[in-house]
Amino acid sequence: MRCPRCSEVLPPDAQFCIACSLPLGTPPPRITPARQPAVGPTVRLRRVQASAPQLLAASVFTLVVVFGVALVMARMPDLAAGAGALAALIVAALLAQWLWMDERRTAGATAMLLWVLAVAWALA
Repeated sequence: MRCPRCSEVLPPDAQFCIACSLPLGTPPPRITPARQPAVGPTVRLRRVQASAPQLLAASVFTLVVVFGVALVMARMPDLAAGAGALAALIVAALLAQWLWMDERRTAGATAMLLWVLAVAWALA
């Protein structure tokens, strides 16, 4: 196949001339596959409505966690040796906070109490 304007030799499926950019015909229609509708289970997140006393208790526990970790760090002679214990204390505090805010108050309060006892034992 040759371009009608410049006589450049073109591949058989060319839509434009590669030398002079002359359009060689109408492009073939684009075939797009039909989209399938999304199916499957829908995840619905529930909003946690915390009461004022619940938020106050969580805030106080957060302060206790910060000061408790700081006290444990101050008492440790070698921070590398106690890094695992500190990580365990922080993870336990996050778990207690999550249980408390997720309306599992009994489990959250128990976890908070166990955390405070663990810090007291670490400081003894």
